[in-house]
Amino acid sequence: MIDSYEFDVFLAYNSVDKPLVKAIAKYLKSKGLRLWFDEEQIKPGDPIADRVIEGIFQSPVALLFIGTSGFGKFQRLWELNTLIMLCCQENIRIIPILLPGVDLNSRQLGLFYGIECLQFHQSVDETEKLEKLVQAIRGDQRLTSNVCIIDEGLGSFVVNIMGRLIEGGDIRSQNTPIGEPTKEAIKELENITGMTICNANLVRYATFNFKLKDGTEVKTWTRPLLGGDHIFLSAPDGRVIFCGFVWLKSYNLKQAIENIKTNCT
Repeated sequence: MIDSYEFDVFLAYNSVDKPLVKAIAKYLKSKGLRLWFDEEQIKPGDPIADRVIEGIFQSPVALLFIGTSGFGKFQRLWELNTLIMLCCQENIRIIPILLPGVDLNSRQLGLFYGIECLQFHQSVDETEKLEKLVQAIRGDQRLTSNVCIIDEGLGSFVVNIMGRLIEGGDIRSQNTPIGEPTKEAIKELENITGMTICNANLVRYATFNFKLKDGTEVKTWTRPLLGGDHIFLSAPDGRVIFCGFVWLKSYNLKQAIENIKTNCT
């Protein structure tokens, strides 16, 4: 593992699955792995959200456990979105773990299209699966494909590390001619650390900021509660040319927007 991390792996799970997760955690510990496990890392009086974010940043791998009850309320409303966004931006590997009894046709598993999951069929004591998990965490065996998942709350979609949209409703323009000012703006945005392609349909929530010399409109939106500063470049016909967001790096985006306004308008 990379010594600069405090933990080897972050555990995210529904509280109703804790007994099963604890059994797996015990095995991982016996193999010398350092775990971020909420009951051990979050103390009474601690700000839960802050501790979760710290744990994600301090781990190169995240295990996302899915049991028969699906995602827990906290996962659905906050932790899952945060985990996925941070993993995309910080290049943290997500390994979905399917606990015994999970229906492979469950709609929730559509979130992991393109990622190989590790499934426990009969029990969490399946030695072969446990050892495979240890190897995957250590990087000896790759379980996950080269994609990241983003859930923007308006339907799940998948993008690869090059930012190419694979699945989901997309209103990005494929054929609209792009002028030099827009090309320069896109280059500026793509150079922002942590910039991640987002769902183009979110442009409906964005606010108009200004126009570029070639007529492209610059729009922005900050997602309520969870945060995430979004930016959209839209053609005069309304088609989205560029769509992306940053999380915890809003200053860099604001600076890029100022540069675009200065150089491209």
